[in-house]
Amino acid sequence: MQAGQAVTHWTSPTTVDSGVRWLGDVQEDIGGTAANGYQYYGNTGGLPFSQNRDYAQAYRYTGARSGSQVLNFLAQDVDMRYDYSLDSRDFGGVNPLSTTASLVTMAFWICPADTDDTDPDNVMGLSLRDAIGQTVFEVGYTGENILQYRLAGSSNWVSTGTTTGATGWSEIALVLNTAANTISLSARGYDDLNAVLGGMDTILSDQALGLDADALTELRWDLQGGALNNDGLSYKNYFDDFSITAAPVPEPSPALATVLGMALMLRRKR
Repeated sequence: MQAGQAVTHWTSPTTVDSGVRWLGDVQEDIGGTAANGYQYYGNTGGLPFSQNRDYAQAYRYTGARSGSQVLNFLAQDVDMRYDYSLDSRDFGGVNPLSTTASLVTMAFWICPADTDDTDPDNVMGLSLRDAIGQTVFEVGYTGENILQYRLAGSSNWVSTGTTTGATGWSEIALVLNTAANTISLSARGYDDLNAVLGGMDTILSDQALGLDADALTELRWDLQGGALNNDGLSYKNYFDDFSITAAPVPEPSPALATVLGMALMLRRKR
């Protein structure tokens, strides 16, 4: 968050917006009006990028990767935080509280803006949070749409070699192992110049989290709002096609456990 700025903090809604449960619709329109027939433009007489709007909502968009809606974030005048509590519907019937000692696989697609390209710092972060309130891992991007990540306990974002385009969809894939306390991250970015989706880049492979992770129960979005660096402007932050699965990490077979035990005994005898 930028020092001295107010923060709008929402939690996941209980209502359904156009049949999409977890996208919901929570918003704060500061000075918003439908006087010009387009409430999206707030009270600016139809001038884009000057809308004084802050929201997280299921947003009807003809360029959605699939279907007709995307999850859109906009923070025109304050920083924004949006917490979403996962439940069994997100995991295909699996209770999130049962995802301890599990392999959690999550993939989703993003399409950020280019109006904030002048800001080289992080403008959007998505946190994976566990049942005891720990942030176990964060992934995000800069105003220049460079993919970033941040490990638990660190205050610094790490920039990767993957750039996500503003005119097409880029994919992010995560594998969280809550038994081994590791994270893997891969991504493929959309190339705006050549209008093509790039190949999958492996960014992290079984990276130690640096903490003992509990069950994955929450997602948290943090969006920089208001005046961005170098006159950057917050505009769209589209997310689409989330997929989350969880499977128990297999315990060692009895035979393997016996072999490991014997090896440990031999080491102690030496």
